[in-house]
Amino acid sequence: MALAQWQTCVEMANAVSQRRDATNNLFVTLHLAVVGVLMAVSSFSAFEVSVICLLGMVFCVTWICIINNFRILNSQKFQVITEMEKKLPIQPMTIEWEGIKKTRYKLGSCLELVLPVAFEFAYAVFMVEHLVST
Repeated sequence: MALAQWQTCVEMANAVSQRRDATNNLFVTLHLAVVGVLMAVSSFSAFEVSVICLLGMVFCVTWICIINNFRILNSQKFQVITEMEKKLPIQPMTIEWEGIKKTRYKLGSCLELVLPVAFEFAYAVFMVEHLVST
């Protein structure tokens, strides 16, 4: 019974990770479209460029919030899994994390934040550059 419950929790954690990946893919696609529009249309006024860049920056903030929400959700799920493993004869997730702690492993959520921050910086630079040059 405990093993079946543990398996269900692991499957739920994997489902969250899959949703997280799909969400990241959606935001990357969205930002590439925004950047494509900015690069393709040179006749935009400074105001229009600013609005598009600000919209892109709002998307970045939203993306960062979603990444943080997924991080919290997965952390809680793995905490439950770790607690459940204490009742099992072997603790595969705990053993895995103990091994990972001995390496220079970077949390996925920290690495995930690089893209939205980079896009946000690029939007700010593009907007300022466009405002200064007009």
